[in-house]
Amino acid sequence: MRRPRLHKVFKVENISGLSSFLSGNTEFSEELIKHTDVPWLDVLTSGPLPPNPAELLSSSRFRDLIDGLHPLYNFILFDTPPMLGLADAAITSTHTDGVILVVRSGQTPKEAAQQARKILDSVNAKVLGVVLNAINESNFKYGYYSYYQYYYQNYGSSEEK
Repeated sequence: MRRPRLHKVFKVENISGLSSFLSGNTEFSEELIKHTDVPWLDVLTSGPLPPNPAELLSSSRFRDLIDGLHPLYNFILFDTPPMLGLADAAITSTHTDGVILVVRSGQTPKEAAQQARKILDSVNAKVLGVVLNAINESNFKYGYYSYYQYYYQNYGSSEEK
């Protein structure tokens, strides 16, 4: 609800969405959920930019939304802004079963990732894992990545054969 892009990525409208529901301007309905061209993937866009995203995420309506989505979906993912400097991700994490921390290779300082983890720990969020994205293979020491990739593609484990 700060710099929305999912509606552009999935080519759906963003006239109403999460902010509309959380602010009480829209009730929970099928119209709130947008279907995408990706099979089995629906999105709930951000809606109009609110002046107070963290406050809206702290509201009881956020819990109501999750309770309304649970019977409809096997997995519900929340894409939040970066952890540091904004409360949105920490607030959202308190309403979820777990968090996957995304770290950009070569750009996110180690200290920033450690601080993000501390914030998540402070709100008792369950960290399920970390995704390291934007990896540059040429930075792998001695090309081990290429070796292991070749090995597993061509030989696999002995149990598979």
